[in-house]
Amino acid sequence: MRFLLSLAAFGLFGLTTPTFAAPERIEATYDLIWKGFHVSTAETVTELDEGRYFLGINIKTHGLLKMATGGHGTFEISGQLLPDGGVQPESLDADGYWDGDAFSQKLRYGADGQLAAFEATRPEDWLKENAREAVPEDMKTGPDPASLFVSLMQNPVNFSAEDMGQPIMLRSFDGEAVVDWQLGCASTPVMLSQSKHSSITGQAFECALRTTTVAGKLLKEEKPKKMVTRGPRGRRQTVDLDEVTPKVWLMAMGEGDRLMPVRAQVPSEKGLVGLYLSKLTMAGAERGTESR
Repeated sequence: MRFLLSLAAFGLFGLTTPTFAAPERIEATYDLIWKGFHVSTAETVTELDEGRYFLGINIKTHGLLKMATGGHGTFEISGQLLPDGGVQPESLDADGYWDGDAFSQKLRYGADGQLAAFEATRPEDWLKENAREAVPEDMKTGPDPASLFVSLMQNPVNFSAEDMGQPIMLRSFDGEAVVDWQLGCASTPVMLSQSKHSSITGQAFECALRTTTVAGKLLKEEKPKKMVTRGPRGRRQTVDLDEVTPKVWLMAMGEGDRLMPVRAQVPSEKGLVGLYLSKLTMAGAERGTESR
């Protein structure tokens, strides 16, 4: 859920420098596809107004995944946009339901950016399985993963200089773990072909997104995770999950050519999960696609 939230947040923002003189509202809906099935939807809303930001994310499951987990979650994040292009997170509230159990999380940040309050409710079994090391006090500072991408939006990627080998380095804290993010984008766009899950086509930048936990690591030693994929000539092969890098494709959309994530591929033990932009509303102009 942590990575899914961050990826959905990534989808809220373009990477061109915006103008905050007038209120701005962006609504984007993403469909998650696994083995051809529509398993989840992330509905996102971003509001930027007078130096402040609000993010709303609603995640719900469909089909077999809904029958198995009944999963859904709601996230609300708010804070200030700083003149230097940074962000000052103020609050994060989350609650939802997964596999028969409810969860909730609340973060509050002080004026200095340090964590001021943290509350979380999780199932007892989950807490035992996911116990983490303590995070040093001086590292308990924002932004949270979602607010992180507001900051990225205000400091756009220079595609003429950045490439896969020179990623942008970012850091987030979600109340339990400190994570380093690496975003590397190719300087030359590629043609994105039409998919049966999205009718959006055109020139898009392919980016690699990597994460590393630097504090708040799991106490329990994790076994190497594997993923079955298709190799040469379509043959099935097993690879280490860590060796498969999540990918995101960004495309210029809207009157201001805001770069929006239109597709993504995220590896999992159950195979690749695809993320497709299915509906986008920017400045009152709607662009939608229909999953088939």
